[in-house]
Amino acid sequence: MRYLGVTLDSKLDWFPHSQHLESKLLRIRNRLIRCSKVTWGMSFHNLLTIYQHAILPVITYASEAWGTTTSKTARSKLLQIQRSYLLFITKAYRTVSNEALSTIAGIMPLDIAILLHRDRRAISRGQPSNAVVPELKRIEIPNKIKNIHPKDNHVRIDLSGAEGNTNVSIYTDG
Repeated sequence: MRYLGVTLDSKLDWFPHSQHLESKLLRIRNRLIRCSKVTWGMSFHNLLTIYQHAILPVITYASEAWGTTTSKTARSKLLQIQRSYLLFITKAYRTVSNEALSTIAGIMPLDIAILLHRDRRAISRGQPSNAVVPELKRIEIPNKIKNIHPKDNHVRIDLSGAEGNTNVSIYTDG
C-alpha cells in the first residue's frame, strides 16, 4: 500500500519502499547519464548539486517514519542507490569501495545523512532529538586597532604544562 509517497508493507521492514525508490531514482540517473559523459556534459560540481538537492531529499523523504526500523535488505538497497549515484558523479571504477566514493565526492554516508535529516526535522519542529549542539564558551573578538605590526601582536603559549613563559610565540595579523 502506498500512502503519501511511502510504500507500506505488512512486515514494516520498508524493503518495498526501498525497491520503489530504486526504480524511481535509477530512471532519473539513467536520464542524467545521457546528458553527462566522461569527456563532455555536466561537471562534477553540477552533478553533486543535483544529488544533494534533488536525489538526497527523495531518499530521505519521510525517514522519520521508516529510518529507525529498516531491515538489512532495505538498508543495502538504499546503499546500492547511493553507490550508483556516487559512481556516476565521481566517474570512478566499479571496484572502488563505498567509503572511498563518499570521501572522494565529499558526501556523508547515507545512514548518517538520514540521521542528520531526522534530527534537523525534529529540531525545526521543537521536538527532542539525538543531536548534540556544542555551546561556544568563549567567543574571540578580533582586535580592530590599525597600524599594528603582526610581530607586536602576539600570544604566548605554554607547551610545558607548567605555568610561566615559554619560547614559543604565535603572531597574528590583528
